[in-house]
Amino acid sequence: MNIICEYCKETFETDNQKRKYCSKSCGLKHRAQKNHDLYYEDRICSICGKSFHVRKKSKKKTCSSKCGNKSSGNKKRHKDIERVCEVCENVFKVKMNSKRVTCSRKCGNTRSWSLVPKDDKRRTDHIELMRNIGKKNIGGDPWNKGVVGAQEAWNKLDRIIYKCKVCHRDYETYVKNDNPRRSTCGSIYCTQAKVPLPKDHDVDVDNWTEPTKKFRCKICGKEFEVLLGRSGRIKGWKHKRGKGKKKLLTCSEDCFNVLRSMLLMECGSKSCDTKPELEVEKRLKEHKVRYRKQYWQRTDKRIVFYDFILWDYNLLLEVDGDYWHANPKIYSILNEAQSKNVKNDKFKERLAKDRGFLIFRIWESEIPEKFEKLLELLKTLKKER
Repeated sequence: MNIICEYCKETFETDNQKRKYCSKSCGLKHRAQKNHDLYYEDRICSICGKSFHVRKKSKKKTCSSKCGNKSSGNKKRHKDIERVCEVCENVFKVKMNSKRVTCSRKCGNTRSWSLVPKDDKRRTDHIELMRNIGKKNIGGDPWNKGVVGAQEAWNKLDRIIYKCKVCHRDYETYVKNDNPRRSTCGSIYCTQAKVPLPKDHDVDVDNWTEPTKKFRCKICGKEFEVLLGRSGRIKGWKHKRGKGKKKLLTCSEDCFNVLRSMLLMECGSKSCDTKPELEVEKRLKEHKVRYRKQYWQRTDKRIVFYDFILWDYNLLLEVDGDYWHANPKIYSILNEAQSKNVKNDKFKERLAKDRGFLIFRIWESEIPEKFEKLLELLKTLKKER
């Protein structure tokens, strides 16, 4: 049926008889227009006669502040007046309520110094005063002194010749509170070093760079360089465990994650285990099936983990939660986390098949039924072998 839109007056086809507008934007515009007519109105200014738009609750009778001042009797609220400077006698403009007597800061400073009495501690000669303050500060701490003489005092401080604690070279430095400001000569080597050099050293301190050492990755076997500090501190991927803080080095973050999972398995940590995984593990132990947890396979882009591997049957076992891995019998519409996990599961299946593994999946809600099927599959595989 054809209906005319209440806002744009165009005809449109629809099956709904109650529909009034051709689109959502027309509906919003029409409602806004209605509300505007309810709360706003046009008025005429009582001074200049112009029309102006205003809310109905407002008590405004004039269109602008200029007309408002005329209606109240004030020609100008902030009136400017002319004054003569007391120092240079130039004419300058200033507000009526202002107490300014001089045209600029320079004239103000000269006026303030001329008004100071001669018997007072402050003298008219400002430069001589600052010099005297600077002379008093010689040998003292010139920090945080808000006077010009402080800079002069700082420049006149005696520099002392001091020996660097690392390279034993002589260098000049200022003294602060009877101590040198710097304990080293300022080179990169000396600032980074913790242990002093022997007196007969051959290190080029000015053109020094941190030494490197080659290591071999414990996961992928690649050679990589690691920076060594002055104290032999290793700067790279490392993992500390136990009281001895044994360092296990890897070339990248991916290899480090693999190494970490292996260490967790060695230590017997069950932080990665979920309830369904623990239940399946218990059943595997009851039926005396040989397995290994958190088996991983490396690809070009990343490392993939599987929950269990059954070595005797060359079979990978995946135990998935119904919600996080989106059981198709329960969930038809997936959220972001579920869709991401489903993609990952498909990739793992493809990788397992490409590398000659069988893969078997057990859902959280079907553990007893699926485990029986798994046992039957294992029997058939044993017969084939």
